[in-house]
Amino acid sequence: MIQKLSSIGGLNLRDGVKMILQRIMTNDVMALMNIKGKRGKIAFGTTAVFKAVIESAIQHFQTTERHTIEAVAQCLKYAPDRRGGGGRKKVFSFSITTLTKLNNLLLQNH
Repeated sequence: MIQKLSSIGGLNLRDGVKMILQRIMTNDVMALMNIKGKRGKIAFGTTAVFKAVIESAIQHFQTTERHTIEAVAQCLKYAPDRRGGGGRKKVFSFSITTLTKLNNLLLQNH
């Protein structure tokens, strides 16, 4: 598997990692993952596929494990923004002042 993945290639490490990941999973699946599994996502860093991606990229690009892990992390990070990634969740933040004004407005109407 490592030999097959390393033959995918790419212009540079980041491009190669992205091409490898896109060959084995879709952007919507990548959008559900990150390296460590924080914030309710799946921990890709603990999988056998992760190890195969790392080994194949190191073999093809003659790079370090640290740089390869960073490239995988970046690819997973921006997966929601790519076509088929599902987009990012919208988070609404209100200040205490805004919530107080909204509450007072609702109370006046009742």
